[in-house]
This record gives sequence, C-alpha cells and structure tokens, in this order.
Amino acid sequence: MSGVRSYMLAWGLPSFTLVAAVFMAPSTRTFVWAGALAWMGLACVANALRCGRLHCYLTGPFFLFMALASLLHGLGILWLGPRGWLWLGLAVAMVSALGGSQEQRATAPIEQHIPANPEIVLRADMEDPGIEAAIQANLKLASRLRITGTPTFVIGEAIIPGAASLEELREAVSRARTKSTGS
Repeated sequence: MSGVRSYMLAWGLPSFTLVAAVFMAPSTRTFVWAGALAWMGLACVANALRCGRLHCYLTGPFFLFMALASLLHGLGILWLGPRGWLWLGLAVAMVSALGGSQEQRATAPIEQHIPANPEIVLRADMEDPGIEAAIQANLKLASRLRITGTPTFVIGEAIIPGAASLEELREAVSRARTKSTGS
C-alpha cells in the first residue's frame, strides 16, 4: 500500500488500538488484539500480493498467527503464563519495529533471486530435461536402496522406512554412534 492514508488505515490505526488495548480488561483486549492483528495480517497479505516483497509475505502470516495466539490466550485455551500478554506484545512490537527498512536491507539479497513471476520459472523448470534426469536418478537410487516411501531415514547403515518415533530415531543414532566408535 502506498500513501500515508493507506498506511494509517492498514497499520497505523490497528497499531494504535493494540497499544490502547493494553489498558483494557483482558476480556476486551482479547478481541481488540485479535481483530487488530488480523486486520494488519490481511493488509500485509494483500500488500504481498500487490508488490511481491518478501517482507510482506513474512509479516502477513506472522500477524495472522499472532491474532490467533492472542485470541486463544485471551480465551484461556493457550496458556502463555501470567505474563502472556507481555510476551505477545513484545513479539508484535519486535516485528513491527523492523518496519520495512531494516528488514528490507536484511532480505534484499534474498529478494533479488526471487523471480517476478515464479509460476513461469517453475513451469520452465518442470520442462527442463536436467530436472527430469535428476528425479529419475533419485528414483533409481531409492529403488536400489529399497526405499519405497517417505519419510525414510538413513542413520549409519540402518534404513528406517516410514514415520519413526523420536525414541526409535534416538536408538538408531545411539546404535550408529556405538558402531562407529567401537564402544
């Protein structure tokens, strides 16, 4: 969004209501914060679709997530401790303080590698014979290793097909470490 009026409507007014809601009862704050953060998140998503900046693609989902977190915390579904509102506010303030300028400088090196129209690039890549050859080589290797699905974990000499529990993965790592050190 460009222009002072658009900025104030999309982010200034909701930011002001977030600060004002700090002095409201938690039950009121819940809905004010959820609404203001959702408004800001939707404005960022709309702006991302318009301008394509990485900053907007990051802040849109962030503000929408924080709207949900505020609502769930305020309703007592997501307990963030006795200082939950403080933690939510600090997270929002930190991302908001980045504004665009510092974050733009940080993401500029990444953004220059993102094509203006990723769909065209993706379609061209899908038709690239080198991509097809790499996929076929990976499928051939998977077949030789008898890997038939994802996820498949290769830990040491063990191949663990399918979803594995954390405990199973820890045991496999432990066995591989023991075998490699000989202890």
